[in-house]
Amino acid sequence: MNQNDIQARFMVLYQQCEPKFSRFVLAQINNSDDAKDIVSESVTICWERFKKLNNPIVFKSYLYKVAINILKAYYRKKSKKLVQNLQENDFEYQKHENFATDILTLLKAKERVVATLFYVSEYNIKEIAEILNKSESNIKVILHRSRNRLKMILSTENDLLDIKKIKL
Repeated sequence: MNQNDIQARFMVLYQQCEPKFSRFVLAQINNSDDAKDIVSESVTICWERFKKLNNPIVFKSYLYKVAINILKAYYRKKSKKLVQNLQENDFEYQKHENFATDILTLLKAKERVVATLFYVSEYNIKEIAEILNKSESNIKVILHRSRNRLKMILSTENDLLDIKKIKL
């Protein structure tokens, strides 16, 4: 296979998942400039390693895993600031339009990823299971735990917040 064929194959696979993938990354960090950087870095890494992928069916899963790994450092930095804001009962911050997505950063990494894929990128449970190489029942359990953890976080940090008002 020549370089043009490989590039065309890569572009076809990427274009199939690009809209949901970009939404997923944007929802994870809620900053369009940083999201574009992370999408670009993820695509670059996938392109560099595309020839090594034996099965193009795993491309979407691999792309998401690369992005998740890149996002981990971003989460660590952001969660420290968010916890500080919540501890200070910063009500102005809680009214901020990005609060719903920011609160997701307080979830455990796998819960945050599953919740974002489900609520923001609008993948169904079967698709999420394929992307993350987990069983559908495992995804349901993780989603259930993430909902419970969000309820707990919001009720302990601020009794005035109602989980129903938060749109994920």
